[in-house]
Amino acid sequence: MSPSWECVHIIPGISGKKIAASPKGDILASTAGSAIHLFSSTTGQLLGTLSGHSHWVDSVAISSDGQMLASGKSGNIKIRRRS
Repeated sequence: MSPSWECVHIIPGISGKKIAASPKGDILASTAGSAIHLFSSTTGQLLGTLSGHSHWVDSVAISSDGQMLASGKSGNIKIRRRS
């Protein structure tokens, strides 16, 4: 039997095409043009915006320990460490 899924939040305003979840599932990272938006997955609140890319971001990933976020586009990848 396949597991069932229950919708716990709908987060309006996520316009990005790529989304990554932190290992604990508490943070969602979403691409938005040349920026990345960070949302609380429990409240839907915008936690912050990461900028600095000169082109559209078409990929985002969070490391298995939740301490690093990689984002970018072919040839222009940024690695950020959680502070």
